[in-house]
Amino acid sequence: MKKIIKFVTVLFIIIVAFYIHARFIEPNKFNINYESISSDFISQKVDNIRIVQFSDTHISDYFNINDLKKVVDSINGQNPDIVIFTGDLIDHYNNYGYKGDINKIWETLSEINAPLGKFAVYGNHDYGGGAEKVYKKIMDNSNFKILVNDNVKIESHNINVIGLDDAIFGNIDEDKIIKIIDDNYFNIVISHE
Repeated sequence: MKKIIKFVTVLFIIIVAFYIHARFIEPNKFNINYESISSDFISQKVDNIRIVQFSDTHISDYFNINDLKKVVDSINGQNPDIVIFTGDLIDHYNNYGYKGDINKIWETLSEINAPLGKFAVYGNHDYGGGAEKVYKKIMDNSNFKILVNDNVKIESHNINVIGLDDAIFGNIDEDKIIKIIDDNYFNIVISHE
């Protein structure tokens, strides 16, 4: 009986620890990683191109508009040329309690400055729970170009941005992706997975 009580107590402590981490630590954890990439394909007319990629904001009661504003301020502080969002904007749209204020999300995201473009792909949460149309509306209104098995060429810098559809709820068109990869460009492939 003592072993069972010990086991249940340890299990309870582990569950509480995971909850505390998921609820209070993870939503406030913000990592910035820097990578330097060079390529002869990128136009030599420019010194550096700064690309900022962010993902999985999972806006909810635990990560709200004020938290998103902090992320946007941090992104703008990096002075990006290109910004890429790789999906999962709202956690569970069907349970999202602030649907009437959805414009606050696009108003916040529209503050991101990226002179060469802002690009996005769908994540699994962007499809689930009825969020597909809302996600498109938010991203359109915040001047992000959603790429679903599609590409955009930034001719001035010889960059080809390719976005794959979500592998869980979307439909990746491998044949189309192969056709839009350009051997004469620096290809950036973005995907949620």
